Amino acid sequence: RSVVDQWIKISDKPSFTMARRLIREEGVLCGGSSGGALWAAVEAARNLGPGKRVVTLLPDSVRNYMTRFLNDDWMMERGFLDAEDEKRKENERNAQWGGARVKDLCLKRAVVIEMSTPAHEAVELMKTNGFDQLPVITPRGILRGIITLGNVLSLVTTGRVISDAKVSDVMFRFQINSSKKFREITPETPLAELDHFFENNIAGIVTERLSIDEDRVAFKPVHVITAVDLLTYLMDKE
Repeated sequence: RSVVDQWIKISDKPSFTMARRLIREEGVLCGGSSGGALWAAVEAARNLGPGKRVVTLLPDSVRNYMTRFLNDDWMMERGFLDAEDEKRKENERNAQWGGARVKDLCLKRAVVIEMSTPAHEAVELMKTNGFDQLPVITPRGILRGIITLGNVLSLVTTGRVISDAKVSDVMFRFQINSSKKFREITPETPLAELDHFFENNIAGIVTERLSIDEDRVAFKPVHVITAVDLLTYLMDKE
């Protein structure tokens, strides 16, 4: 301590934002401690005056931070993402997609199946059309969930359902009133909003709203959208 002229205390936010800047602008794949060291060096340099040279050590790499400060959602949840960063990311997304919406993909009409249909018929329908999933509806055409080949295979091979099971026995049910389980996607949804959605989902159901009464609405499936559709759009755009 006797040989240290000045101690500079740093917190997580400036450390992580500086590390992200180093990666973005200099291509240095550093970690949060490196960002903190550089931030402190910049603060120290402010008091040295012009013409001085500052040396700082970058003590870590980005390897242990791949799911942390590199992730915009992780940063925003903790209040670490500056307004400037948020605006920059929004501009990048808008520039990439050019304001395109789901309707611009010209998707085919969704092939659907009713809950009361035998599961083996759903499997045959998926095989015939080359699909991995189908929206599941009620007799009135209201969306209730999705059936996937992978889930049917898993349930049948492990004996958790019998071979003559109905679609309702093997489907994933949507919790319409829970934002964690159901993400409403419409023909007017901007494609830029779907980037994060497909990081955790294999497909999305594009819906239209149906009015049940003054207080309630239901959803009618009109298209199925996948990450491949977004990729194809970008490739065709280039």
